[in-house]
Amino acid sequence: MSEYNIGAKIRKLRHDRRLTLQKVSTDIGVSTALISQIENGHISPPIATLTRIARYFDVKMVDFFAETEEPCRFEVVRAATNRMQMGVSADVAEKLAVEIFANSRFAKKLAPMIVDISGACRDDKGHSHGGEEFIFVMAGKVAICYGDQSVVLESGDCIYFDAETNHSLCSSDGTPVKLLSILSRPG
Repeated sequence: MSEYNIGAKIRKLRHDRRLTLQKVSTDIGVSTALISQIENGHISPPIATLTRIARYFDVKMVDFFAETEEPCRFEVVRAATNRMQMGVSADVAEKLAVEIFANSRFAKKLAPMIVDISGACRDDKGHSHGGEEFIFVMAGKVAICYGDQSVVLESGDCIYFDAETNHSLCSSDGTPVKLLSILSRPG
């Protein structure tokens, strides 16, 4: 695995976020010595550890195996390649279309996306994640539940919030909704 410079990529992620070895190791649940050995290329990380590191830094596992180290200064995402399914229940997924932009840029700070809700879609469980989120309503009316509060936004309205609080959204009147959502990285 050393030919991919995985340790150097992990060190860069940690330094970019101004995190100590101790903080990362404590948060991930491994020893400081292990993280240090991985960063210095002395050992290859076990897949389970690499998975935890990828989740912690909110990057894809495949990013660690990119063959080039040259930083990508820009990324073009063609319309035909940006659709994906989110990790939601099947009944929600059939009414939810998400277009993700800037898919392949390593260690990006923002995750912009367009979200289409085709009708009466309800995510009663909600979700939370690190970082912040910005939502701009492009069309329709959306009900956003944030913690124990609820607000209805109409076309042209927007909301900006700390995404660590449980939140969910749905069409407030059962008609289609189109949103621009931008998520930031934690830290």
